[in-house]
Amino acid sequence: MRVGCDIRSHDEQDPLSPSGDALVRQRVYDAIDAEEMLRDASIEASVTDGVALLRGEVATETQRSRIEAVVSQVEGVTGIQNEIRIRQ
Repeated sequence: MRVGCDIRSHDEQDPLSPSGDALVRQRVYDAIDAEEMLRDASIEASVTDGVALLRGEVATETQRSRIEAVVSQVEGVTGIQNEIRIRQ
């Protein structure tokens, strides 16, 4: 009789915990949110096989470039497709 034990191999993951691309996507959002100059940016991110697709609008080219620089430093991001537009 097992009491209070949950034995799993290291390869098994809890289906309720974020993993892979979902975890990287959350890290991308966290990194953007941590940057004060980017807090008013309207950005959507998705991650597929480590490549971050960024879409949305920002006020300036500086913000657009900063988002790309921040996301490039996120653990798990292997590439960036930046489709962010500058508001007219």
